[in-house]
Amino acid sequence: MKCKKIIYVILLSFLIVYPLSADQFELKNIFPEKMEDQGWKAEEEPFFAIDENALSMIINGAAPQYFKLGTKKAGFANYEKGDVYLMIEIYETVSKNSAEKLFEEFKTDNAKSLDNLGTQSRFKSEMGGFYMAEFFQDRFYVRLSITKKSEETKKSILNCAKTISDKISQYTRQKS
Repeated sequence: MKCKKIIYVILLSFLIVYPLSADQFELKNIFPEKMEDQGWKAEEEPFFAIDENALSMIINGAAPQYFKLGTKKAGFANYEKGDVYLMIEIYETVSKNSAEKLFEEFKTDNAKSLDNLGTQSRFKSEMGGFYMAEFFQDRFYVRLSITKKSEETKKSILNCAKTISDKISQYTRQKS
């Protein structure tokens, strides 16, 4: 009887934990790989938020709005190269429509549209000396920011955004 209970507990644990880890693994695959080859050093492994409490730890108070707009989970990664910092945020939503709603939620007047990146994208130069690129594609909303405005950092953030967009395309083709 004890053996039977242990087997049930193991099976139940597997059924609960396996889908969670599989989902995180899929979202993790959308982040750029081999950033070190380009001189970037990861501050730590990407962090994944799968509920409002975990997301609140990262975005301080705005988590309820993200989930209200359809966020299922989010991933965050930070990289540094000397005194330049690159931050990547990827939000997986329940639908393409939800990803577009997130994108529209953060619209500003000073952003310029970008071509050939996601379904719709924009780029802006922010006060405080950093660039931001945002786009949505399929059911993903992606935001990247980089410090130290220069042509080199502008090129870096756009190349990283393109890499993520390509990975989303590849991922969504595999899921179809």
